[in-house]
Amino acid sequence: MKYIVIQIPLSGVVRELPVLFPNLLVHSDVLEAMLSMPYLANGKGVAAGEFSSLDLDIQCAGTSVSTGLASRKTDGDLIAMMDYCHGVTEIGASDES
Repeated sequence: MKYIVIQIPLSGVVRELPVLFPNLLVHSDVLEAMLSMPYLANGKGVAAGEFSSLDLDIQCAGTSVSTGLASRKTDGDLIAMMDYCHGVTEIGASDES
């Protein structure tokens, strides 16, 4: 599986939204499609890579050639905890990116 992480500043809170998709798709195409949505228009891609959906302990790795974004050590935790933390990474951050 592939993923991208989109960072969204929204009302003083920075959220990071992981988007998971099959290997058949290209990182840059998915990122472009996601950023065309009104809710995500102020967002930016901050990480991308691959992971195995079979592992309970999600380990992300690699770099997206099409976007130039690399995976981060914390991306596996972000994906695993999305249902609980909803991607909140900073509270009190400005709305400017």
